[in-house]
Amino acid sequence: MHLLIIFLVLGISADDIFVFVDAWRQSERVDQSIVKHDDIHARMAYTFRRAFRTMAFTSSTTAVAFFASYFSPLMPI
Repeated sequence: MHLLIIFLVLGISADDIFVFVDAWRQSERVDQSIVKHDDIHARMAYTFRRAFRTMAFTSSTTAVAFFASYFSPLMPI
């Protein structure tokens, strides 16, 4: 069970890192009236707002897939 938790955390965090980095890069190209590029706090807030739903969705689907594999009587290939 401990090994499953490690894979679950790594799987979820890998998805979230890709989504968050992409949203951070997109925040550079947003209009200056929405996000000032020299204000790191504003960029971070925009990035969290932009990536929150996608990160929640990818985290939940990854968790469900891992738990379904754990409780499945079929052996993984």
